Amino acid sequence: MNSESSNHALHSLHEQIRWLTEEQTNALETETFTGLTKDETKAYEARRLRIASLIRQLRLLEAAAA
Repeated sequence: MNSESSNHALHSLHEQIRWLTEEQTNALETETFTGLTKDETKAYEARRLRIASLIRQLRLLEAAAA
C-alpha cells in the first residue's frame, strides 16, 4: 500500500472510530437518563464490537506504516 492510500485508510479509520464513539456516548447518556430499548442495546453492542475491530485494523496499518 502506498503512502497516500495508507494515510487515507488511517484517516478513514480514525473518522469511523470517532463517529462510532460519539454514538456510544449518546447511547450512554440515553441509558443514564431514560434507559435503552432492547434494540438500542443491541445497536450499542454492535458498535462496541465494530470499534474494537476498527482499532485492530488501525493498529495493523500503523505497524505496517512504521
